[in-house]
Amino acid sequence: MKRFASLVLLALVPAAACAQNDSELTQPYDLQVVLKCGAHNWLGKQFRDDLRNNLAGMLQDALGPMAKVSVVDLKDFPPDQWQPLWKEFDAKGFAALDGTQELNGAKTHFLRVDFINGQYELQTRQLDGQTGWVSPLRRERNADRAFVTRLAGKMIGQDFGLVGTIVGRADTVQVQFKGAGLGAPLERWVHKGDVFALYRVMPKNSQGKTRAYLEYDTLVQILDEPKSGTTTAKVVARGKKNPLPSAPTYTFRCVKIPAVTAPLRLRLVDDKGQAHVRAIQIRVHSQAFQDGLSNEEEVLNPDTGGLFVSKRTYDQLAYVRVVTGAVEIAKIPIPVQDDRDATAVVGLNAQSENVGKLQSQRAELFRLYTEAYELQRERFDQLVKLASNTKALESAETTRRTLDEDLQRLRAQKEEVKKEIGTSGISLAGCDRLDAELDKHRDLLNRRIGQLKEYIALDNSPDKVERKLKLLDAYNKAQALVDVYDYDAAIVAFRQIVKDYPEETKVKKELESLEASWAIKSDAHRQARDFIYREWPAAKTADAIAAKLPTARQKMKVCSEAGDKLTLAKLVATLPELGKVLGDEIQALKDGSADAEKSAKLKKLVEDFEKFGQDADAALKG
Repeated sequence: MKRFASLVLLALVPAAACAQNDSELTQPYDLQVVLKCGAHNWLGKQFRDDLRNNLAGMLQDALGPMAKVSVVDLKDFPPDQWQPLWKEFDAKGFAALDGTQELNGAKTHFLRVDFINGQYELQTRQLDGQTGWVSPLRRERNADRAFVTRLAGKMIGQDFGLVGTIVGRADTVQVQFKGAGLGAPLERWVHKGDVFALYRVMPKNSQGKTRAYLEYDTLVQILDEPKSGTTTAKVVARGKKNPLPSAPTYTFRCVKIPAVTAPLRLRLVDDKGQAHVRAIQIRVHSQAFQDGLSNEEEVLNPDTGGLFVSKRTYDQLAYVRVVTGAVEIAKIPIPVQDDRDATAVVGLNAQSENVGKLQSQRAELFRLYTEAYELQRERFDQLVKLASNTKALESAETTRRTLDEDLQRLRAQKEEVKKEIGTSGISLAGCDRLDAELDKHRDLLNRRIGQLKEYIALDNSPDKVERKLKLLDAYNKAQALVDVYDYDAAIVAFRQIVKDYPEETKVKKELESLEASWAIKSDAHRQARDFIYREWPAAKTADAIAAKLPTARQKMKVCSEAGDKLTLAKLVATLPELGKVLGDEIQALKDGSADAEKSAKLKKLVEDFEKFGQDADAALKG
């Protein structure tokens, strides 16, 4: 019965995903080691050449056909030939890898070597180009020149990070490993019990770039030794909330993290980054989350600095329950990594932890709505540019099907979140606004599809009239400009139609209506429109949005008083992209890179931005 269920589950996975997985089985890793040496005389060209050649050979032998290895010495390349990431690394050091989201498919491992106080000091860190995973910074020292290459190879090997693609959308899934079909020694790199981080990989955008997002507090643990490049794994998530079932159309990848068998070292902090030092315990189990009082759990109390350290050792993964008194606050899977302290953010009590969980669900839902909206806008812009009406119709109908699927999935997920939110006071206004925008977008698609069908019918009719076809083509292009809020260009296009086809009184009325609605009422109105079209969308950081938000509110009021619905529509259309800017910075905060003051400031800005969005919606409707 279980085998049958697994087959049914695999059948539900999109065919494109399965095809992609099969191709990755025979696709080698592109491992690029970027070497940067200090200025000491003992790190001269002969040292660097020996290190580069020997390290490349060592890594290639270890990985075999599973990878193509190259080692690059930055001193051998003029800076104008450096890749963008190399330049960032040279300027910022290993911090340049933090926050990187765009994927290039390659593994870029940076190795820095210095000679300090009679010892070679090595530092390594990797960016995985298929998931965006960044390995921990490693430091080692050795006084023996002959062991530098071996030490560097060991450090890089520890964080190589085997990548797998998830097949299935349940608590138990299949993992297909990249490069496993090349006859590589996979048993040297992955075993039963290994722990992987989970990433959601987004579709390519209009520039052909791909991004991925870490599924926080969600891990994938291998259940069996891999066979033929595939194995079974379980998904372990905070509060048992598996993110896979709610996002069936995305590709999920996992990357092996350097987990070990060791005592657990865990620090709990609140949403302001402050360590918990109050009466909080954690209960730890090695196999699964427990309920109630379990004698199998190890009970830990914090030291004066808020650090929990276990006496028992845990094999790569610890199942942690956070409790205060008899109340359970959170269930969190924690990877055990060397002697590093793991950090988890939890509320001060069960209620605040639940609110935090609900806010995370709201933020995730808003991100999914934003991605769906951006994808639809990109596809519509591409649709307008297609020269062939037949291809344009096919693309429009495919885009509409995708939109209907996205809306069905997102609305179902929104209803689930609403039920969980209940009377907590958490607002889904941003999600509702994007839902309404996607509804409007469906209307645009339906109208476009109708126009294209009429155009194709005329084009294929025996008695077609060339003049009618040219008119319809010009009208469709003018209407497309209206749909993307480029009213100046649309007016020019409609005026040309009226000039070329004076008998088309309907088009003339549309032009007159558009000109009246678009007319400038005053200098203040002109300045407001210029701000909304030029300055407001140019904000690319949270600080820029915060600086411009008061002005945006004032300009919105001017347009509202002038009855300028067109500029208000443009204003509302800018909100998803600006909301994404805030979302990206919130994502960075989750990585622990910001202090409590910045976190509180950003939280207040998000609240103000959501209120502004609600006011903009009201102004447009009112």
